[in-house]
Amino acid sequence: MRVLAGVWTEAGADVLGLAPSAAAAAALRDATGMPCETLAKLVHDLDTQHDSDLAASVGPRTLLVVDEAGMADTITLDRVIGFAVEHGATVRLIGDDQQLAAIGAGGVLRDIARAQGVVRLDEVVRFVEPVEAEASMALREGDRAALGYYLDHERIHAGDEQTVVDEVFDAWQREQDAGRDCLMLAPTRELVRQLNERARFARLRDTTVGDEVRLRDGTHASVGDAVLTRLNDRRLGVSSTDWVKNGNRWTVTSIQNGTLIVRHRDSGLTTALPAEYVAAHVELGYASTVHTAQGLTADVMHGIITGEETRQLLYTMLTRGRTENHVHVITDDLSSERDFELPGITSQLTATETLERVLARDGAAISATSTRERAATPETRLHDAATRYADALAVATQKVLVGDDEPVAPGPLPWLPDIPTDVAEHPRWGPYLAARTRLVSTLAAQVRDRTDATLPPWLDDYADVLTPELRADIAVWRAAQGIPPDERTIAGPASDDDRAAAYRRSLIRTVNSRYDDAVHLWERRVVAYVGRADEHTLTLARELDRLKRQGRDPEPLLMRANIRPLPSEHPTAALAYRIRKQLAAKRPRHEVPGVDHHRQAPSHQARGIGM
Repeated sequence: MRVLAGVWTEAGADVLGLAPSAAAAAALRDATGMPCETLAKLVHDLDTQHDSDLAASVGPRTLLVVDEAGMADTITLDRVIGFAVEHGATVRLIGDDQQLAAIGAGGVLRDIARAQGVVRLDEVVRFVEPVEAEASMALREGDRAALGYYLDHERIHAGDEQTVVDEVFDAWQREQDAGRDCLMLAPTRELVRQLNERARFARLRDTTVGDEVRLRDGTHASVGDAVLTRLNDRRLGVSSTDWVKNGNRWTVTSIQNGTLIVRHRDSGLTTALPAEYVAAHVELGYASTVHTAQGLTADVMHGIITGEETRQLLYTMLTRGRTENHVHVITDDLSSERDFELPGITSQLTATETLERVLARDGAAISATSTRERAATPETRLHDAATRYADALAVATQKVLVGDDEPVAPGPLPWLPDIPTDVAEHPRWGPYLAARTRLVSTLAAQVRDRTDATLPPWLDDYADVLTPELRADIAVWRAAQGIPPDERTIAGPASDDDRAAAYRRSLIRTVNSRYDDAVHLWERRVVAYVGRADEHTLTLARELDRLKRQGRDPEPLLMRANIRPLPSEHPTAALAYRIRKQLAAKRPRHEVPGVDHHRQAPSHQARGIGM
């Protein structure tokens, strides 16, 4: 963005950066050198003083860069963009719709991307290890295979709550002692409080404690403690251009009648935090929530997961560290998702199973417009219609007492049973189920007609084996079963229904039968190295077959990748990442094919909005 700002200003135009939070705006200013403000400040000025310096700076020669746009709520974005376009300015939105979203109404970033198209930056340069960048992108998409990388690198840890808190703190202290910057992250303020108290207790272990002040979360701070401010306050100046912001980290240098004199951890500038502000808006700053840490980068990250989080929180957490990212899973608490289990028959999820559930829990913001559109699609309606048909047929069969000797014929979908004769002739159930049958059949036909537009894009990787008819069968199956687009197995998870399970197996067999013999050869080689087949086996076999077709012998890669034991969970995915690491070592980094970095800047400005 520094290059973008430079090109724009060299042409004699103005650049203004905007962000959802003061901390993000400050980070944007530091990274680009452009003047930056919060979206809320601009909206406030538009509401209260339309002729403010900030509002007056936006005109036909202005480029507005909105960073972290995925965190901005729809109402605010609409107000800012509307104002900018009305005054002839150009707007560019920069953000990731898979990071943590706005607290208010959100989801518009995804809508704009779908309706207008976007320029995607998909080369991750934050990580020291290129393959960790690949794993992070798989996490972003909800791909369980990503866990293979973290398991193989011993980045996934488990224990009860107290053990996990202790382990995260101990790891943080080791990193600090080694001179590496480390983040301690947790999903809840209570866990953050526990980590902060551990850190402060360790700091004061051999120290005489002087004056203390009570902070907003019930903890205390004294000279030498790290603290975090949680409220923007422009009245508390740090310099002529800076002030106290939500998310700023400070070190306490002295205490004067409840007022904290603090030094900024990055800039070294000092300010005074009044006692009233301290009591209401200051916390210890050794650990923080994932939301607070969004936008931060450190050498290492150690974070806690309870199992109730979303994929977006896990993805944000595991992309904070440059060299290592560790997740510590609390496994001592039975999830509310298992409350249906019979008394006395409970099972504790492993750390990997917990993370799989987190990855499957999509918490991305969905706009009201998208929610309404999704509800009206044939795919959504087919899932509802097929479920209602199966439930109604089961109830009707019990009510009418159908004989066991009648053969079960296929119904409106291959795995749904047809209406038994006794039920079909019933005066109430017969017409009702006939109407349900017609609805399911009609919606299934509509889904088949929309296959190319509705199947998830990742299925395009299977274009060599999926015929149009097979793609349509998969589309109907996934829609009727309610399989989300980010479930990256073709037929989705196993079904509890015998007929549906049989159809799923036949669908998988049909797809597998279309692979070349060479793919099945590599499939057997992978199983020989791993010891068993799993959901990732064919994916790796296809990768190895592609390498072979490109003139690269995969066998030495397999041998070198198998010099140490694989993890017991997701072993094939772990093997795949080991192979990719070997391949990545032979590729130069940060080269973007097709981009001419010496091209001239545009001679004119294109007004409007873009991403």
